[in-house]
Amino acid sequence: MSIRKRMALPLALALGAMGMMVMASLASASHPRPKGATPIVASLVPAYNACAAPNRTHGPPLAFPSCNPPVQSSNSITVGSPDANGAPANSVGSLRIAVLVGVPGAPDDSDVKITANITDVRCKAGTAACGAANAADGADYTGEVQGTAQIRITDHFNAVAPGGGTDPATVVDIPFPVNAPCTASASTSIGGTCAVNTTANTVVPGAVKDTKRAIVEVGQLQILDGGPDGVVATTPSVPPSMTCSWPISMTARLPSLTAPGTTVFAVVTMPQVLPMLVEAVAVHGAFTGNGMSMTVAGSVPPPGATALKWSVMRI
Repeated sequence: MSIRKRMALPLALALGAMGMMVMASLASASHPRPKGATPIVASLVPAYNACAAPNRTHGPPLAFPSCNPPVQSSNSITVGSPDANGAPANSVGSLRIAVLVGVPGAPDDSDVKITANITDVRCKAGTAACGAANAADGADYTGEVQGTAQIRITDHFNAVAPGGGTDPATVVDIPFPVNAPCTASASTSIGGTCAVNTTANTVVPGAVKDTKRAIVEVGQLQILDGGPDGVVATTPSVPPSMTCSWPISMTARLPSLTAPGTTVFAVVTMPQVLPMLVEAVAVHGAFTGNGMSMTVAGSVPPPGATALKWSVMRI
């Protein structure tokens, strides 16, 4: 489970629009809702990048374009698989989301229990948060992961003014991330274990309330890695940020060099200055710019200088 842009072990599973919370309520309902829609249980498997440049075709009857070789979404962690990395296939992962129905009235005691567990989580090359080495493939992963999904809440806790009320409404889609620590195992044939046992109100106090007729639709569940340092909160994480950097060229404009009444500016080329290093970031790619310069039509250079030019850099 990891978050910033590149998923560690994101779920290769989309639960679409399954409602997961149904609270007991005394309020009058104004939106259809089921008698119950809990729990949600999902298995966790390694995720792979979408096929963008097909070079193969899948067999019939699903004979659609495919990409060879498969590329794991996470650059930081993986699981054991004999034919892929020589390590035993010992990974088992699951996620469970279940409603805890409270007693109507104060205090609010309804909640949603969130439990997840993934075993045999291993470091890839370049990942720093690693424990003991294993007999094959990478060491145990000891960083963090993050489970997240876009959720859509429909309930009776809305009002025109901020602060909540009794109006029925559907909230804009929002993420609901939950972090989980990973620890090393005692075995040299099994990687680390990432686990969490918490509730929605522990993660975001007051998120679940009594008597609000809440239905929560859960989008695609994803488990995201902690990036090369294993820490969810730091950036960049996986996938690579698309930040580009290049030397900056500077020009200086000189005051008038001619007689009063005529203004002419000369371009003075300064040495290129490299960007100041603020935070070390792994190289994600390199780009070569194509430069072009043209003479400024009608320009009158000062004595001993060439015609003025303007330049364009295209990347």
